[in-house]
Amino acid sequence: MSYFNALAPSFLAAGTYNQHQLGALSAAYYYGNVVGLIPAGYLLDIFSQRKVMLLAILGSILGALLLVFAHQFSIALLARFCCGLFGGTFSFIGGIRILADIAEKRFALFMGVFLTAGMLGGSLCQYPLLWISHHIGTHYSILTMFCVGLLIWMFNLAFLHPKEPHVKKNSPGNSLHTWRTIFKNYRNWTDSLLVIFIDSPFTILGTLWGIITLTSIYHFSNSISALIISLMFFGSMLGSPLFGSWSMRVKNQATLICTAMTLMCLFSAALVLLPHPGALVVAAIFFGLGFLTGSQTIAFTWLISNMKPELIGRNSAINSMLFMGAGGGLKQIGAGLLTIPALIFGKAVAVNLVLLISAMMLLGVIYVLVRGANIK
Repeated sequence: MSYFNALAPSFLAAGTYNQHQLGALSAAYYYGNVVGLIPAGYLLDIFSQRKVMLLAILGSILGALLLVFAHQFSIALLARFCCGLFGGTFSFIGGIRILADIAEKRFALFMGVFLTAGMLGGSLCQYPLLWISHHIGTHYSILTMFCVGLLIWMFNLAFLHPKEPHVKKNSPGNSLHTWRTIFKNYRNWTDSLLVIFIDSPFTILGTLWGIITLTSIYHFSNSISALIISLMFFGSMLGSPLFGSWSMRVKNQATLICTAMTLMCLFSAALVLLPHPGALVVAAIFFGLGFLTGSQTIAFTWLISNMKPELIGRNSAINSMLFMGAGGGLKQIGAGLLTIPALIFGKAVAVNLVLLISAMMLLGVIYVLVRGANIK
């Protein structure tokens, strides 16, 4: 999901892909998620979670292997699609199902730990992968990702033993009623949009355009830029469990999440307004952005509170379709913004990406103020 951020400069420099092709390749993972999420939610609600998740992770690994040997853009696109179809779909929904089973009363805290684990993977795809790309080549960088995926699969084979569902298969009529119930829950849709807003720094800068943005605006080297992006991941690794813990203690969660998004908007604006910030200042801002995205644990808690327990798998599938569809769209919107002049300030075109993040944070703050709900 994250490694094209480290590989993008090499692909562009070598002329392997252009901005629009890179946006499409990164987005293909998300679109694979969109296609696979409903089947994943259904299968995880009905069948053995262990078997389904192990088979799915193996499918994602084989997609990475196909990408290693892809010499045509169409094959690379298919490989990335397969990685998303089998990887993020089952792992994300399966993880949420397991958390809901084992930590119902402390879901926010455990969701923070869950997101921290994901950010650890994303941070490893920044500077370490960039180093491999520079010294060995992009081909071997992707092969490294395949090997890491294989190790993860072996770890799950040994230790993944989730509580299995005991749900009777629904009749066609009940299934139709199930999906109608999910789709009519308007609060579920709006809270999902809130998650998208909060996660936009990672969607836009953390998984594809971050290094290019930093080299374009501040003229940092690729290595320094990758380290700065890594700090955003480390910030989220710290912030996610802390926000999960804080949300269990405060009375007004809306105020907490609104404050976090306001600060994220200000931090994003600082990247544009500060005249000549050094690498340490920019690194601190990126760390702060990552830390504050931990507030999405609260939004996930709101989402779970909207769901019926027996529909968590399928409801999470619908939500994740929205997350991943928006993520893929933002990748390609970002590619488009990089091909037009800077909208304001006359700076590098990458400023457009930062302005997009600021706008999404502002929309999120407005939504939280209107929503004004406390979740116990």
